[in-house]
Amino acid sequence: MARLFLATLLGIIISLAASPAVGDELPEAGDEADQLEEGEVSEEVVDDFGAAHRQRIYETSRLDRRRAVLYSLALPGLGNFYAEQPAVGAVAMMSLVFSAMFIAFGLRNNQSGLVRLGAATGAATYGGSAAIGYLGVRRYNDRLRRSLHVDERAATPTATSSSWTIGWQWEF
Repeated sequence: MARLFLATLLGIIISLAASPAVGDELPEAGDEADQLEEGEVSEEVVDDFGAAHRQRIYETSRLDRRRAVLYSLALPGLGNFYAEQPAVGAVAMMSLVFSAMFIAFGLRNNQSGLVRLGAATGAATYGGSAAIGYLGVRRYNDRLRRSLHVDERAATPTATSSSWTIGWQWEF
């Protein structure tokens, strides 16, 4: 029983860690400007991709980490789909179904070991999905900020950030 639990948990961890990051390539905002020679700067490119315009694009396109965590807590995998990690989201949903099957089979056949295994797998799925969704949104926002060449200090508003302190401090 313990081997089955460890093998299941190890399989979930490996599949979540080894899944490819989908959407790694974000379009570069300055591609048109990069194609021009250094001395030439098109008025059209400057107007379309000025610092204020890129900042507005970043503010409207970035994802919210709290939303990813809440989606993952509602149903594991939803936060990963929100963070544009469909492979991780699919694995999390399959893991939740797998743990529900363990619980159902254990309850039906009066095997408490399978019920505990299913509960532990489900708890690991919820926690892992929320954590990976949070980190995925963070990675997405960093890539977006870098691709738009937005200043990091201007990209992280301090007036709207909030923090929760429960032993650790989480900045959102």
